[in-house]
Amino acid sequence: MASQDFVITVARNGDHLLHKPPVSRTSKIFAEDDRHFFYKVVDAQITFEVDATGRATSLVLHQNGANVPGKRIE
Repeated sequence: MASQDFVITVARNGDHLLHKPPVSRTSKIFAEDDRHFFYKVVDAQITFEVDATGRATSLVLHQNGANVPGKRIE
C-alpha cells in the first residue's frame, strides 16, 4: 500500500507563491483569492485553511478528484 505521507514546501516569492513537492520541480501557484490558489502546469488547486489572525494552519490539495489535507509544520 502506498503511503499518503509527503511534505511539500510553499513559500512566498514577491507577489506569488512557490510550491515544491517532494519529487518534482518548483512550480508557481497563482491566487484566485486570499485562500484559493491554482497551478498552470497541472490541473490542481490548493485551498489554505487559516486561523482567526489569517495565518495559514493547513491546506487541502485538490487534484485528480482527490482532496488531500495537509497540516502546517514549521
